[in-house]
Amino acid sequence: MCFASFSSKFTSNEKVEKFQSEAESRVTRWKSHSGMSAVLNPGHQLGSLSTLICIHGFLGRAQDWDSVMPRHYSRVGVDLFSTDQENGTQWDLRSLGSEVNIVGGLQRAPRVVVGYSLGGRIALEALLDQPQNWAGAVIISAHPGLSDPEERKKRMLSDEVWAERFVREDWQGLLVHWNAQSVFQGSEVPLRSELDFSRTALAGVLRGCSLGRQRDLRAELKGLDLPILWVVGEKDQKFLKLAQEVAGINSRIELAVLSGASHRVPWDRSELFSERLVQFLSSIS
Repeated sequence: MCFASFSSKFTSNEKVEKFQSEAESRVTRWKSHSGMSAVLNPGHQLGSLSTLICIHGFLGRAQDWDSVMPRHYSRVGVDLFSTDQENGTQWDLRSLGSEVNIVGGLQRAPRVVVGYSLGGRIALEALLDQPQNWAGAVIISAHPGLSDPEERKKRMLSDEVWAERFVREDWQGLLVHWNAQSVFQGSEVPLRSELDFSRTALAGVLRGCSLGRQRDLRAELKGLDLPILWVVGEKDQKFLKLAQEVAGINSRIELAVLSGASHRVPWDRSELFSERLVQFLSSIS
């Protein structure tokens, strides 16, 4: 059973802020058949601006987007690892993608799904599952899937080791080791409190959503007829190569390489990311 919580945060200029208290009174709670819960606050859409469905990465929180997203867009933030997770939850990318489609379908169109790293892989599943739900997508530092079976096996074994560590080890020491991975070099380390996370959920995602369990999405992405902005950091050489490969198989995938950024692109270069995002959203509105 997949579980996540969703929250919508929408603040911008004076026109929007005066409706804030009314918007808070319109919060609704929703729970899917699979157990995914949601807190939905539709806010007040301005004109025809897109509604952004934002999915964080591993060890992420919905609030991570607050400092980097343009403030005049309505936003629904996914929170995968909150402390109210249920024991026995089953995690897999396709199920999470389907749930994102359900929650996204409740929001005002046009809708754009935004996903970072793990969240980008979930966003891809949502797009491929129901492309008609979306006006476009922003995929950030995400992997399209491993093609080599042996590499997939190695990755599953590695993620199983990490899953056990997230269940058992001291939190602060564990974060030091997690953030010391080469993929995060050059990015600022985000502050993370153990009180904000379910260790069961973190371990469940590492196991069920392991890159080793993800199918290779390249062939499916080739036929996806939607505008996609694929964002990657200039310093993130591994994911830069992957992004260039993906952009080369589909003319509707636009590659955005952000100078000075590593893997955590939106937070490495927040202003540049926000500017590039608005340019893309304006082009598809």
